[in-house]
Amino acid sequence: KITAKINQDSRRLFLETLDAIRTNFQLLYRKSFGGGHADIILEEGEDVLECGVEIVATPPGKTSLSNSLLSGGEKALTAVALIMAIFGQTIGGIHTGLLIVNAASIVMVYLLGRRLFDQYAGAVAGVAYAIVTIHPFVLGTSAHATHFVVVFALAGIIVMLKALDSRRMPPLAAGGLLLGIAFLMKQPGLALILFGASLLAWTDLRLNRIPVTSALGRLGVFVLSAALPLALTCLALWRAGVFPRFWAWTYDYARSYGLASFEEVQKILPIQMPPILVPVALLWILALAGLT
Repeated sequence: KITAKINQDSRRLFLETLDAIRTNFQLLYRKSFGGGHADIILEEGEDVLECGVEIVATPPGKTSLSNSLLSGGEKALTAVALIMAIFGQTIGGIHTGLLIVNAASIVMVYLLGRRLFDQYAGAVAGVAYAIVTIHPFVLGTSAHATHFVVVFALAGIIVMLKALDSRRMPPLAAGGLLLGIAFLMKQPGLALILFGASLLAWTDLRLNRIPVTSALGRLGVFVLSAALPLALTCLALWRAGVFPRFWAWTYDYARSYGLASFEEVQKILPIQMPPILVPVALLWILALAGLT
């Protein structure tokens, strides 16, 4: 009877909380996008406590899309709207949600450092990352898309390292998928996919001495998994008839915005780098000392 009462109360509280979050999320989504519609749908199942939850969003001028099919900017805005729906429509609510995202990244930095070196290195890496992420010059205290790039990228690298150890395909595909989502959040995530592909090829061919055909097959699985989020997004937006607009903002604009001549780089770096490096110079010195 006690267990049944607990389960009954848990279901009631879960549904009440979900309903409140749905209402706030729908309102904040419309405010964030200037229209459209979003919803949090409870998947079918016998027990609500065991059902999955899906986020479906309809940006203005588009058809209904699941969260995995939204563009990078739309994903970031949707994530912020969801955070505000859960933690409140205040600056404190946004900071609380981003604090949780950042805390997850810090934990994964620790896990990655422990995996590569030992628990002490992991702890130092986690603390160093935490210090850097509260720095205003890296937008650490802002609701920035980079927060969501990092959390997916770290998760992808950790899963991928497990795949390299076990040589199993499912973790390899999952790692590629997570890195693909990081790229979908922001274009520089492409460098992380290239890093993952290089690490996979090096490990399979040089360390594990896997036959070339098998190594190419594994590399193909990783690349296809990493490309899947973007491919599904492009397909969905093409079917919605807004692909040219999406491509203009995510590729053409980003290319013109991100490209710079060597002369421009020489002028920009001396201005941009000191505010980023000097306040945490001690961390860079410690890192260099650890490499020697």
